[in-house]
Amino acid sequence: MANTSKTWPDLRRAGRLGVSVLADHHDLACRRLAGPVDQRFDGVSVVEGEDGAVTIGDALARFECSLHREVVAGDHTIVLLRLHVVEHAAHDDSGSPLVFHRSGFGTMAVTG
Repeated sequence: MANTSKTWPDLRRAGRLGVSVLADHHDLACRRLAGPVDQRFDGVSVVEGEDGAVTIGDALARFECSLHREVVAGDHTIVLLRLHVVEHAAHDDSGSPLVFHRSGFGTMAVTG
């Protein structure tokens, strides 16, 4: 997390946090989720877990976690989470995980 995040202070106090592994077709959803708070979930399918963790409904995998530890690393904080429940996992040969690198989206090459 960026140390300047306005969202992290609220998330840090949550009992459970949702983690979603996005697919290569989620690039627009990813941009929206990183946008203004009042429009963040517009048009994005979400699932709320029993303990309030929010995940993306059609993600490749969804996890419910709690905060384990925070490690300050310069202008960011590395957030370590403790996994509680694997809510959903799927494998689809027609897609791959969304990768964000150097301010852009890409995909992972499969070899072998």
